[in-house]
Amino acid sequence: MNKISFSQVQLNCYLQRATEINTNECHQGVISKDSSGLFRFEERVTPERGWDRNPKIYEGQFINITRQRDGRMKLNFKLLNTDAPGFKPSDFAYGVYAELTDAFHLLTL
Repeated sequence: MNKISFSQVQLNCYLQRATEINTNECHQGVISKDSSGLFRFEERVTPERGWDRNPKIYEGQFINITRQRDGRMKLNFKLLNTDAPGFKPSDFAYGVYAELTDAFHLLTL
């Protein structure tokens, strides 16, 4: 492990539930630096099991988004039950659209 210090850095934190980070409180997630030199921390969704290789940074009703090791986001669809009573493809498509819009708004600020 190598220690790297960055001076005069603004770090934007995207937390799942908390609105601030308290003293001695740890958050698991991904820290990244974009091409313009801005740093961001994205807290992972609370895991149901141990640490994942690609942490989940968004969890919705229809989709999940994970952060890959190379910094790219990967979109994952949840299982779809087309035999469910009242299933309408248009409702599903709109739900996916609404979640994608929300996720990209939150994750690309």
